[in-house]
Amino acid sequence: MNMATKQTKSSIQTKQSTKVGRPQKYNSTLVKAVLEDIQSGKSVIQAIKDNELSYTGFTAYLDKNKDLKKEYYSAREWATEYKIKEKEDRFKKYFEKVERGEKLTLPEMKLFEIFVKDVQYFAGKTAPSQYGTDKEKASMAIQTSSGEKILFEWGK
Repeated sequence: MNMATKQTKSSIQTKQSTKVGRPQKYNSTLVKAVLEDIQSGKSVIQAIKDNELSYTGFTAYLDKNKDLKKEYYSAREWATEYKIKEKEDRFKKYFEKVERGEKLTLPEMKLFEIFVKDVQYFAGKTAPSQYGTDKEKASMAIQTSSGEKILFEWGK
């Protein structure tokens, strides 16, 4: 074998091993960063935007990787719990007022009703497997600091 043949073979091998084209944008590390953002309470769209990905590309990547898709649904359920807790904290003063036996004013009652409906809607949309949809019956209990439970039920 002469020297020219060896050089040609080695240059062909080098060309075959180098990848041509745009590098892959999605990888499991990047997708897991999106999942962590979702779990911490960001919306799915916002988490994807913050990591400079596209929604369609993200969902296509999840469809290819079943384990990451399971993690995605788990992250959404955790985000639901996080957001509900956040909403509960904002209305804690009303819970405490009811605990003390004080009556709520009409605007406070309306605000409380809106709060409950908001939590019900949010829970049904973001974690339907846990809280159900609007076609099924579901309930949510909030425990007061004295240990009493306030139970809310809605069509699941």
